[in-house]
Amino acid sequence: MVKWNIDKKLFALTLDNASANEVAVKDIISDLRANASISALVCDGIFFHVRCACHILNLVARDGLSVITSTIENIRQLVLAVKGSPLQWEELMKRATECGLDTNKGLSLDVSTRWNSTYLMLRDALYYKNAFMRLKSSDRRRYEKITPSPSEWAMAFKLFQCLKKFFDLTELLSGTQYPTVEALICLKDWTAAQRRG
Repeated sequence: MVKWNIDKKLFALTLDNASANEVAVKDIISDLRANASISALVCDGIFFHVRCACHILNLVARDGLSVITSTIENIRQLVLAVKGSPLQWEELMKRATECGLDTNKGLSLDVSTRWNSTYLMLRDALYYKNAFMRLKSSDRRRYEKITPSPSEWAMAFKLFQCLKKFFDLTELLSGTQYPTVEALICLKDWTAAQRRG
């Protein structure tokens, strides 16, 4: 910090709340206090460690996903079954055409450790829900066990609606083309719009 003259410019650090980060923050605060005459440490470091908002959103979203794990697993298996076979993909696209759905939209398969990819998978699967239901009707033996029930589709839709808010918020806070303060102003406007609509 001293070598690059950062110690005079530090106001806060934004990190997630991993225990290793807690130790690092305590060490940095200790170093800044040791050089108190030149330190820019505000309020003696009480507000120095700012928890990453995107990390907190990530933790909340992952907890929400854990509530309907079996439904998500069924949807994942359904998407995997269709995407893993050109023949099954063609069958799904036939059913999508019969339902008047856009066949160019595509299906995302999630990475189970990334909630935002699960959101994208749910978004796409819900779009093709009627095509999946027709696919199940045409080949019950293949799809009976992995196709979600109507109540599971309803739960997936409710979770999708919640995750959409987290997804939009994470994209807003993770933007790289504008400063964070501008993101917070956008967040304020977005929150006000959510309350109105």
